[in-house]
Amino acid sequence: MSNQLSNKHLFLLLVLCLSVITGYKLLQKDKDSRSFPTKVIDIDSSMVSEVFIYPKATQYQEVKLLKKGKGWKVDLGNGENAAIPNSKIEGLFQGLLSINPERLAATRRNKWKEFEVDSLGTRVRVFQGGQLVADVVIGRFSFNQQTRSATSYFRLFNDSNVYALNGFLEFTFNQNRNGWRDNTLINFDKNSVLQLNFVYSDSSYSIAKKENAWLSGEGNRLDSLKVDEYLTSLANLKGSEFVNGIDTEHLSNPSFSLRIETFDSGTIKVDGYVDVTQPFIVSNLNPSSCFDPTSGNLIKKLFVGKGSFQGLP
Repeated sequence: MSNQLSNKHLFLLLVLCLSVITGYKLLQKDKDSRSFPTKVIDIDSSMVSEVFIYPKATQYQEVKLLKKGKGWKVDLGNGENAAIPNSKIEGLFQGLLSINPERLAATRRNKWKEFEVDSLGTRVRVFQGGQLVADVVIGRFSFNQQTRSATSYFRLFNDSNVYALNGFLEFTFNQNRNGWRDNTLINFDKNSVLQLNFVYSDSSYSIAKKENAWLSGEGNRLDSLKVDEYLTSLANLKGSEFVNGIDTEHLSNPSFSLRIETFDSGTIKVDGYVDVTQPFIVSNLNPSSCFDPTSGNLIKKLFVGKGSFQGLP
């Protein structure tokens, strides 16, 4: 009996010890999980007035994003401002609000270089009415090929802790001034196009869609596959290099003109100016932005000759 009692006591003692150990581990785990804040940036995007970014892409030169009325502008650094599309501003704020620590990567300053949250990081400062409400340094990211996932590292500017989270933070913030601008040149549904009109300094021609065929202005049948390839190449055409300092409100006599008649978006106008000091191309879909016509072969893509759509004889 005494033996049985002793065994029972030992069993109860073992259970008690295991319970204590398990409880301690759970408490320790809970303590560790709460050893850093789960939210470090708390801003009201509707109240933000300025965002200053110091990205690698500009060798850490300041990029200023400024709220003007209901829209946003990027300071071009030459006395001019350019509009920022709503989609890019929304992406900016989504990126800022996603900066929430998922784990603590380091606690000491001597680890900053390893995670590139020192002078190599992209610093982002957010203001509301002149008051600094967020200041963060975004460092490197690593990509796991097996899990197909990315980890980004960051720290608050006045904090030594380095945090990690899932995602590509650098891609949102590491951009030069032009990266924030609207680089749309043409955007349309190619199936909505009814007619194309080309006007050059020495000639002009047009092609039109009749039922399922494309015809020249003289009524000759064209190679519909070639027309389709051309429209496909233009359907979402973007400029890559901006030309600044152009007064787009008083333009006249373009060197080349393209008019795209559609049944759902009206007329899309694209004009090229090459007989000027600084050649450029501009469209009515994005009239405040002018693009370098030589970058990306824009002239060759847009202003094609009449023979481009001819079929086999």
